[in-house]
Amino acid sequence: MNLAAIPTLDKYVTTSLAGTGSSAEERAVLENLRWEERLGDERLVRYAHGFAGVDVSGVDKVKTAHARYAETYLEIDAGDPDIPDTFGSANSSNFWPHIEENLLLLRIEDANFALRDSGVDVEEFKRVVDNRDNAVLARVCDVWNERRDRRPAFATTEIAVEDTLEAAGADWPHALRDNLGLGHLNPVAGMPPIPVLLLRYAVGEVMRDKQAGVSGFAIPTVIDGRLNPFFFPTPKPEPGSEAAQYEVGRAVNLACAAIQSEYRMGLELVHSFLAYRPEHIWRIGYISRPLTGDLSALRAFHLEWLRLDTDRDDFAAAHFL
Repeated sequence: MNLAAIPTLDKYVTTSLAGTGSSAEERAVLENLRWEERLGDERLVRYAHGFAGVDVSGVDKVKTAHARYAETYLEIDAGDPDIPDTFGSANSSNFWPHIEENLLLLRIEDANFALRDSGVDVEEFKRVVDNRDNAVLARVCDVWNERRDRRPAFATTEIAVEDTLEAAGADWPHALRDNLGLGHLNPVAGMPPIPVLLLRYAVGEVMRDKQAGVSGFAIPTVIDGRLNPFFFPTPKPEPGSEAAQYEVGRAVNLACAAIQSEYRMGLELVHSFLAYRPEHIWRIGYISRPLTGDLSALRAFHLEWLRLDTDRDDFAAAHFL
């Protein structure tokens, strides 16, 4: 990101990354802002508005300013005629316009959020999913959809994780949590496991649900969601390289990896709002194991594989402090 357009943020990021006082999570957030290169000038100007008058003196202040952008330009109410900035013309360089309509997508959702105000508890809902009680599934989806806004949804393709799912078996919630870099699904010791839903739907369904004139799919950038230490910006491939023919978003794999060769990147994209229906709720499971990987080491592995994947040995090199 051209942080020079936001001088107060630029100064804070530069100073913080040059020092040693930041945690791994804080450093990740700041590195992501520095390394993001997919933002055009128009989106950057809108993003900078959130920092107007902000004393950028800590990561919490950065997150607050970032949240202003997200609330205004991403988290659009269902009845609002505006569209999320991710799918507007200012982000056209990151669109995926030719994605195959029959391709199946997978997305993980926190079941506690999905079931809020539905009158159905998690244990009951597990029986509902296992028995495919479509009447209850439809009722839950209706209540859930009414509460959702139209922010970009992070997902992966089924084909990208089919081997992971097969190898994991019943342990799929942890395997997918790690593969897709979903670090917010990190249970606290002594607290109940986090119930999660695995949703499955086709690209064509998203395309039919999207608003007229909206691009349904994009490669994610650091400003397409709230600031997240488990995210990692995906560089633009070297022009003319083979990598430029299959640009994808790449997620940090949070599974423990002791050496570079053991590490595997995940695949991610963002898509426009899809109203969930009973047939989209594929599985329900629980995440009980806290994250154990070293975030700094995993990000270092990820960066090296990302450079190779995109033919970009120079990516983040000037800023890798």
